[in-house]
Amino acid sequence: MTKYAASLNVLFLKVPPKYTYVCQPADITWNKPFKDLLRALWIKQLTVQLTAYKIDEKKRAKNEKVGPSRIYMTQWITSSWFSLSAPTITSGFSRVGLLMDTRVVTADEAIEVDTENIIQLLERSNQTEEEVDSDGDIGSEASYSDSED
Repeated sequence: MTKYAASLNVLFLKVPPKYTYVCQPADITWNKPFKDLLRALWIKQLTVQLTAYKIDEKKRAKNEKVGPSRIYMTQWITSSWFSLSAPTITSGFSRVGLLMDTRVVTADEAIEVDTENIIQLLERSNQTEEEVDSDGDIGSEASYSDSED
């Protein structure tokens, strides 16, 4: 790979220890608010499904919980990304010294999600498991379903 890179005039440099944050401005500023927004949308969908599950107790066999479709996940990602403020995004670059101006940027407020309510709803409807593995993760192939939309 080194020879091929050299043939393209690409120079590899080692990143010094404890300096990778400079290469990852997203990790130090906007990933958490972005993931908090996604989590809030996911919790909202779970709450709606569990409420419907409780209301339709007689139809429980037909009322199965399904993961979010690709369309929903795309909408959530788009909505969450556009909900991030410009100062939040630029602050990542500012913190690592990649902005050459002296603007002061402030971080977005943290998103609070009421997880106790969703946990109680899951427990009451016998939907909890001891462990969640990667097969049940929101991003796994098993959870994709476009039939709902």
